[in-house]
Amino acid sequence: MNGARERLWQALAFFTRLPVPRSVPAPHGAARARAAGLAPLIGWLVGGCAALAYALAATFLPSPVAVALALVVSVLITGALHEDGLADFCDGFGAGDDRERVLAIMADSRSGVYGVLGVVLVVLLRYTTLSGVAASAGTLAVVATLIAGHALSRFLCVSFMHTHSYVRPDPQAKGRKLSAPMDATTLALATLPGILPLALFWIPGVPLAMLALAPALLVRAWLGRLFTRRIGGYTGDCLGAAQQLTLCGFYLGASAAFG
Repeated sequence: MNGARERLWQALAFFTRLPVPRSVPAPHGAARARAAGLAPLIGWLVGGCAALAYALAATFLPSPVAVALALVVSVLITGALHEDGLADFCDGFGAGDDRERVLAIMADSRSGVYGVLGVVLVVLLRYTTLSGVAASAGTLAVVATLIAGHALSRFLCVSFMHTHSYVRPDPQAKGRKLSAPMDATTLALATLPGILPLALFWIPGVPLAMLALAPALLVRAWLGRLFTRRIGGYTGDCLGAAQQLTLCGFYLGASAAFG
């Protein structure tokens, strides 16, 4: 199987619930990081499907309902992978008072108050910001926001694999598949699909793209400092939280840009 195609299938298998050929091998070592480098392309797929769902639904249904359906589609495609990481992250960083306790709580599959509230508030924020974009700028603006947000947030998410170290020693840890360091070349190749959808904001003007981008970058910088200070690196749950929170940051910026 062609190497690039194999990595794409591996990325689809990990980041989505979409079916892949059974012949696709599980990635190991550096191959894991290379597959993760395709996460922004997966963001194009997830964002594109959500955008299509919104555009079709908005033709027949009120815009708030169409936004809700777009969110449902994105969750169904990914199997709530990143939301699950966000819940564990909120529980661990919210209730843990030291590094070992934070890691232990995140390893527990049960969700506590911090995790439930974190997911509810993030989904609510995604819904309200997209609804605001729809009300102020219409369908094309929502489509642009969905595609650009999902691609950019996944790029910012996997960028932690280059700038930070994986901290779980347990080889069976659920985030271990994303534990291999990402080299500079893989990160560079992930950059273009991660930021290219910002060109969808070109029609309204470059300042709008920058206004939408700035909050996501601020969230990424804050998370980087938080990960280092609290646990000395990242886990798979941290990456899931990074995707969700930078996505919210981007939606907030887009809402301000189009408002």
